[in-house]
Amino acid sequence: SLFLACIYVTRSQLILNAHIDSMILLATPFKLTTTQPFAFGSGTPWADITAQIRDNIPLILKHRLTPPLRETTV
Repeated sequence: SLFLACIYVTRSQLILNAHIDSMILLATPFKLTTTQPFAFGSGTPWADITAQIRDNIPLILKHRLTPPLRETTV
């Protein structure tokens, strides 16, 4: 996202950490160390991961300095 200018260097470390944390969580099913096939249903580790990502959303929205780029909202 930094490369795509979705997160600017003027963003707080708090929002940057939340974004990075969410991206790492989102990558969990695709790690070589993750047992496959990966279960996506409720009561599985993925349900907990989505809850953790969802918990980051209010923080990201509260601390954003600018609206999303037009290209990302079309």
